[in-house]
Amino acid sequence: MLKDEDFVDVCDVQAMAVPRIATGEWWDKAFNGGFVPTMTTLMGGSPGAGKTTILLQIGVKVAQVTGRPTYFISAEQDKGELKLTIDRLKLPLERGMLRVLNKMGAGGAIDENIFKAVPPGMFILDSVTALCGKDKEGQVLVARTYKSYSVKYKAPAFLISHMTKEGDLAGLLTLQHDCDCIASLFPCDRERSKYYGQPVLELHKYRFGPTHVEYQLVMKETGLFEAPKEKGDKPGTRGPLGPDDGPGEGDEDRDDGDDEGEGRDGEDDGEAEEAPRRRSAKREAPVAAEPPRRRSAKRVAPA
Repeated sequence: MLKDEDFVDVCDVQAMAVPRIATGEWWDKAFNGGFVPTMTTLMGGSPGAGKTTILLQIGVKVAQVTGRPTYFISAEQDKGELKLTIDRLKLPLERGMLRVLNKMGAGGAIDENIFKAVPPGMFILDSVTALCGKDKEGQVLVARTYKSYSVKYKAPAFLISHMTKEGDLAGLLTLQHDCDCIASLFPCDRERSKYYGQPVLELHKYRFGPTHVEYQLVMKETGLFEAPKEKGDKPGTRGPLGPDDGPGEGDEDRDDGDDEGEGRDGEDDGEAEEAPRRRSAKREAPVAAEPPRRRSAKRVAPA
């Protein structure tokens, strides 16, 4: 039983500094100064938006900064296909920076003797959905396993997740609750923007910084990069979010609607609520009786 001496006035508590892995790249701003070493991130998005691309970029840079390799566990591409992508992106890869599976398809658990011999700097799992298939409870167990690796070895973990046709992250809500960060990559759907169709990074949940902030990106031959600021942009906005690129008609902030019925993939997940809707790859005209489910993101000034 808790007693009075078990409580303390929060004004007497000293805030704890959170260590971060700062890489000096644009994504440091998105993650509030860098990656917390013990964080686990669930990343979703439309097919081809650049999830594997951006995580390869991050993985190589984290390996450079930490001096420890990134472990890339792929259930979707074999080692030859990954090497083809790395070569196409012209990543500054050196021996000992990136370790991949000799044969894809495994990776739900890893012999930790490997980590004792070669300590990890970062984990990438591509993807938790492909690895576990329709076993949604298995996805949760895998996420918790990688979370334990991240905490134990002080190496951030990134888990890619598929999306459903409704625009939700696949799997149970428990999977999202267990992760420290939920990020997404979807094409820009503002038709007046010159970046229409280019990827937008958004953090929907982040225990170590602000959320619902968009970062407009551009895809280049060497990967994803933050869109440059343009002449005439309002102070405090990112390049593509200038005066001529505000929300379109029907984009104003709205409360998310409640939806009842079956869980994702037509199955009852046994959850009391559905996952928040993500940005769909193609915007449809809003229907008066059912407003769009996603709240417009809040813009903030870059760090």
